[in-house]
Amino acid sequence: VDTTPIRLDHTMTVDDFLNGGDGEIQFEWGIPGNYLSSLIRQAWDNFAADFGLYQFMLSERTAAWYVPKEMMPGDKVTFKRASGVCGWRLVSGVYGQRKRNWHVGAAAKLMLGDPLRLKLTPHIIYTDPEGEQQATALYRRAHCKLWFNAKWRDLLYAYVALLADDNGSLEFPLSRNASAIFKATPLGVVLPVRPQNVLENALATHTDEEGDAADMDISELVDDPAFSDLIDTEDYYSEEEARERDENVIDQESEQQ
Repeated sequence: VDTTPIRLDHTMTVDDFLNGGDGEIQFEWGIPGNYLSSLIRQAWDNFAADFGLYQFMLSERTAAWYVPKEMMPGDKVTFKRASGVCGWRLVSGVYGQRKRNWHVGAAAKLMLGDPLRLKLTPHIIYTDPEGEQQATALYRRAHCKLWFNAKWRDLLYAYVALLADDNGSLEFPLSRNASAIFKATPLGVVLPVRPQNVLENALATHTDEEGDAADMDISELVDDPAFSDLIDTEDYYSEEEARERDENVIDQESEQQ
């Protein structure tokens, strides 16, 4: 029989809860925020798993949920920026001669305050397509060094667009008949310093029709001493050279530890 001895006894608004309770129930300072943050984190984990994302543990208490390869045709997601300009990004791919798959993922954290908001921190996860080695972020330093803000922003746009429902929201079930709903659009803020008008106009009118293909071309910078320490990708090194460079990184990290 689908019954439970627990029944609803009292309700209050989220604002009252976070402010310590109402006239009938009171909470010690800090406890409501911890409860709500934990509840949203569990709801996010359940939502991501049910959606088909894979989990990668970043630390003891933090996990990123990433998009597995071939989750959608071409591993490509289209989205609309806050400016109204549309674009697309790959959310998974193959990291060339290093023979690793890369995946866009994110860690979620509830940010208390006004307004309540969900902070998504992007991460790039690397997996062995043969499944012989564990997922690792060892290659991130080489692969993502010249990924600038615009690309990370677009990757988050694509990630959220993939997860959003038809109403443009992220809805995390909390119980049989309750959900946490977040708008799948970035939160706008007002800064005391603004970019030059020419930059704003360019951002408002430029359409990135080629997605990832329009990323920064760094081929001319390979022999530039100012960029030599930043460029370490499979486009400029053979498989053997790339493997040797990765092994050197591992050895250096081992010595530091």
